[in-house]
Amino acid sequence: MFLVLFLVIFFRYVRINYNILWTLNKLKTPALVEELDTGLFTLNICIPCLREQSIIEKTISELLSCFKIVNVRIYVVTTSKENSEKTENYHYLEELAWSICKREKSFSICEKYNHLFDREELIWICEKYQSEEFKDVLASIQAIYSDKKTTYETVVESIKINNWKNVILLEEKNDTSCMASQVNYCWKTINNESSEKSPNDYFMVYNADCKPSTDLEASLVKEIKANEYPDVLQLIRVYTLNYSQYSGIIGHYLKGSALYQSRWSLGCEYPMLKRTSDNWKKQSFMFKLRSRYMIGHGMTFRMDFYGQMGKLNEKTNLEDLYTGYLLSCLKIPIIPILAIENTLNPSTIYSLFNQKMTWFSGMFDVFNYKNYYKKNHKENYYRLRSYYFTICFLIRDTFSWLFGPSILIICLLLSFTKLPYFLLLSTLITANACFCLLLQYQLMERNLINKKKYNWLFTAIGVVFYSFTRNLPALTFILKKIKIKNYKKYKTDR
Repeated sequence: MFLVLFLVIFFRYVRINYNILWTLNKLKTPALVEELDTGLFTLNICIPCLREQSIIEKTISELLSCFKIVNVRIYVVTTSKENSEKTENYHYLEELAWSICKREKSFSICEKYNHLFDREELIWICEKYQSEEFKDVLASIQAIYSDKKTTYETVVESIKINNWKNVILLEEKNDTSCMASQVNYCWKTINNESSEKSPNDYFMVYNADCKPSTDLEASLVKEIKANEYPDVLQLIRVYTLNYSQYSGIIGHYLKGSALYQSRWSLGCEYPMLKRTSDNWKKQSFMFKLRSRYMIGHGMTFRMDFYGQMGKLNEKTNLEDLYTGYLLSCLKIPIIPILAIENTLNPSTIYSLFNQKMTWFSGMFDVFNYKNYYKKNHKENYYRLRSYYFTICFLIRDTFSWLFGPSILIICLLLSFTKLPYFLLLSTLITANACFCLLLQYQLMERNLINKKKYNWLFTAIGVVFYSFTRNLPALTFILKKIKIKNYKKYKTDR
């Protein structure tokens, strides 16, 4: 039993690492923009925002600098929910003031109050006011909080200062909005306002916390041309944009999470999309039945197809997971764009847990997919014959996430009595850490991680510790789901 477990997991590690090398090799030689004829199409980029004041201007600026040939319009979609949340969270300022006066450690304060201020702001506030009395601290942070601009106000000012002609600011008047509703609102606005609509116009969903690849424009145009204006494309990303900012014991743990997520993106997500989109018509029937999924950042649709598809589902916690399932049922290939985007990984354990809990929460919706599909695609209902088959793969991934680390820990504890088994499992754990460090080196070579001196040993320990605890957010979500019946998804602050 131990030997079988060892072989299965070890070969899975080897396969993922091989896929990473295969992916990076595919991305090695980007197209040259000068050699591409873009044709007549417009790229509409939708950036849904909730409390993105500190990063939105930089993201817009970098996106605009990426596109030299393609006609681009950037739609920043804010929500009135930001104003209502600001009012609701006001009472937490008193707790923050007490924490500062008690001289709690800054990382602890960042963990608890990152929904009030950014990490850098919280550190600055702690340093500035920790020696003052409670009343003075409270008055000061209340003034700072009240003067804090919303994302809408920040973008209004940025458009005016930078004279951005092709940046359009929208605000969804919905205090219960989610990312899917913001995206749908944006598409509807563009669709209603466009007087001259081209069938080849595209609509891309872009996250505010990402840094665009220098190859984005060339790679996007190359795939659109090569696949004759496909219905759907997808950007791939890694999670190391703030990698060099991590420090200390917690920092090594967060590095482990960043490497783990990046490994999944390059070793599983990209190969899945690439191999299913290549020679789609020649793929076996059973292979096509497997449910693929999209990633919220970088979902790209032809404008007319987005409407035909029925837009994003606003009822499920993971609209991208359902969208992938929907496209699987409709037998629409998802074309990956050959460019690696870089994005922020959570900067605190609290926000990391929130992120993973939110991602895991969407797994509980898979049993509702049949009803979602029936309601919106009655004309294609016969294609649901694949429902039970595709759902099995989603359930398998859920169980793997939920119980994988626990099973490995139990096996490791049981193996203490038998040295050969213990050595085998220790080899597994060591291999896992080494493969993650190899990925760190590969990302350094591609300037996706700053080439600074890192403590490779402690990063490896962080990887191992994260691998053993990565199911804790999932378990926490289940406990909260049992305790709170109407537990809902909330924004994951970085």
